[in-house]
Amino acid sequence: MEEAVAVANVSAEPLQRYEVSPSEHLALIRICRDASAAGDPRDVIGAYHSHPRTEAWPSPTDLEQACRDFLFIIAGPVEARRDVAVRGFRLAGDRFEEIELIVED
Repeated sequence: MEEAVAVANVSAEPLQRYEVSPSEHLALIRICRDASAAGDPRDVIGAYHSHPRTEAWPSPTDLEQACRDFLFIIAGPVEARRDVAVRGFRLAGDRFEEIELIVED
């Protein structure tokens, strides 16, 4: 089962950065571990956030805080009468590479 779980932005600069609470991240890992032990395999595979005023491309901060083997979903910008772009990325060495996202109903 795939599931996107929203967590609070705990950054001291919430309009400039997105930061996941370490305790919320660990709680989600525990939930996945417990579900897996009960026969329902789950894992935290990535994170998503938006760039409300800029394009949906990783920022220098995104790169600085990125970790390997994680899927990064970025949406943005949010403007009236315009579709919001949603892009996926993986860390490849010291840079991001865009990956194709396939949405299934």
